[in-house]
Amino acid sequence: MPAGQWAVVQITLDQSLRPSTLAIKAGVLRKGDADDLKDVQVMNGSADDTAGTPYYVNYSWVLLDGSDSASPVQSISALDSVTGDTGSTLLVPSDYEKCTDRVTGQFGGKNVVNVECSVDVFAGATVPDRLVFDGDSSDWQGAEAVQLRIPAG
Repeated sequence: MPAGQWAVVQITLDQSLRPSTLAIKAGVLRKGDADDLKDVQVMNGSADDTAGTPYYVNYSWVLLDGSDSASPVQSISALDSVTGDTGSTLLVPSDYEKCTDRVTGQFGGKNVVNVECSVDVFAGATVPDRLVFDGDSSDWQGAEAVQLRIPAG
């Protein structure tokens, strides 16, 4: 998906058999400092998940059809499309989210009221250039994966 373009995707919640339809768009990437996440306690994973350079990416989304509880939050990960590295995507308290200014806009005349911050940690010189919508970060080229190009900051 080109930078700045909306992707229309479907997500099925565990408790629902009917998929919900969302429109989603990647926002600007911000590079953090290596010590941004030094106080984060990792619940599922290891301390290695916070070692490296954090990147923060805003993304906007709007529910087009389906359950009001549908959300892409747990289906988003960042990707360096050159190396295939997906880093570690962390769900952190909002105090640790250091995204740029919030994205605004509309999709099909609907106000975009849902803006999230994806927090992703990459080792070495790896820099993400895509957000991937899919529940499985290792399957970023899979049939269900939608790659959203991160616009240049």
